[in-house]
Amino acid sequence: MRSNLNNKKILIVEDSDDNRLIATILLRRAGLEPVSACDGLEALEYMRTHSAPALIVLDIQMPRMDGWQFLVAMRKDPNWVKLPVVICSCQSSRTLVRELPANVFAWIDKVDITEHLLAVVRDAMAQQLFIKEMSCRNLSPNLCLYS
Repeated sequence: MRSNLNNKKILIVEDSDDNRLIATILLRRAGLEPVSACDGLEALEYMRTHSAPALIVLDIQMPRMDGWQFLVAMRKDPNWVKLPVVICSCQSSRTLVRELPANVFAWIDKVDITEHLLAVVRDAMAQQLFIKEMSCRNLSPNLCLYS
């Protein structure tokens, strides 16, 4: 995966038409480029045939391939392992969590999507940009800036 520091593409993986529309409107108003998939299978197909998004907003409970299955499939491809993911799902899905993969940046409850999605997406993208800049300079992204 070639990283494009100007990449503004956000992949929304969500089976609810209403929630996809809300996320799309919020992200588009912020100057980002949302694209969407209605489940994990459609998202994988999109990722195989297009350039990688900057970030993925992922629902957990979906038909055909749910969010957990999608995360497992992502980990199998070395090009996708480090793509940041923001889970946006109902609170009850959180009770199923054993351990989140390292690339999951945050979990947003769907009832809070309008309040928190944009801030979390911006934070995740800023962190990715910082990590990419540090690696371009051959510095550790874990570098303590206050030492």
